[in-house]
Amino acid sequence: MKGFVILALIINVFYPIVHTHDIFVYGTLKKGQPNYPRMKNITNGQADFLAHARTVERYPLVIGTIYNIPFLLNVPGKGHHVYGEIYRVDQTMLDFLDKFEECPEWYQRIKIQLKVQDGDGKGKNTLKPGSIVKTDVYIKTTDEPDWLQKPTYENYDTNDVYRMITVSVICPAVHMALIFIYGMLKKGQPNYFRMLDPVNGQAEFLAHARTVERYPLVIATKYNIPFLLNVPGTGHHVYGEIYRVDQKMLEFLDKFKGCPERYQRTKVQLEVQDGGGEGENTLKPGSIMETDVYIKTTCEPEWLQKPTYESYDTYGDHGLKYVFPEDRSPE
Repeated sequence: MKGFVILALIINVFYPIVHTHDIFVYGTLKKGQPNYPRMKNITNGQADFLAHARTVERYPLVIGTIYNIPFLLNVPGKGHHVYGEIYRVDQTMLDFLDKFEECPEWYQRIKIQLKVQDGDGKGKNTLKPGSIVKTDVYIKTTDEPDWLQKPTYENYDTNDVYRMITVSVICPAVHMALIFIYGMLKKGQPNYFRMLDPVNGQAEFLAHARTVERYPLVIATKYNIPFLLNVPGTGHHVYGEIYRVDQKMLEFLDKFKGCPERYQRTKVQLEVQDGGGEGENTLKPGSIMETDVYIKTTCEPEWLQKPTYESYDTYGDHGLKYVFPEDRSPE
């Protein structure tokens, strides 16, 4: 008996019990949304994706304040069955989320019932589709009266509703550049939030477009990074997005892309698919224009044998999901 107690103490010292919590995420912390990298940052704690789910009851999911922030209002029976993601987080991540969500002053963390849509966990983390579970959620229990008159959503996506807030100041002329984005900086992809961050500079979405010539768009390296190879005439007409960026954002992108060592910034001809700009920024669908693009002019020979894609999505059927820096094994 004494030996058993000693063994239990040893196990407890070397393998301390980790307290976990299940959290329902419905807003900017979801995959593909601007704050999702915070869920992947191990300095914030651990967060394991378990399943997609929706609320059992209807709730109003609204977008409020001048900063277009999503709020789930604690008014059950109104709005929609709201869709989101379930994560199992450790105490460190929970403490971070409480602070990030300014709980309990701004949001309040309460329990909510969810219906599991699909499960991605393994072992004890597996959730059965169709099962009813209870998790924590950050919700708004107090609200402005006019918020109840706002449109409600069943599935939040910042790319549909977000508009960058810019401040006009008296300043010298700003030199702008046009950039074609085809990889992880696109809307809905892991690094899109960097295009929205005013600290990096200004970026304005103009249109969806595709390359006039065919190019091989491949996913390479052990980190599953997308590369557009400078081998015109092979591969596909590659789809992406055109942005007008200021000099500050261009300098950030050059540095972020490791240009000119890793990628090279060259010109490419594009066919506009649709236009999202206004006034002088409107691009006519079907028109041909030239922009900058970050491309790979040299590569490993075997990359030319890799599958090619016409539109990159890290969450696509290829199964080659981008590996975040914090998830990479030490060299």
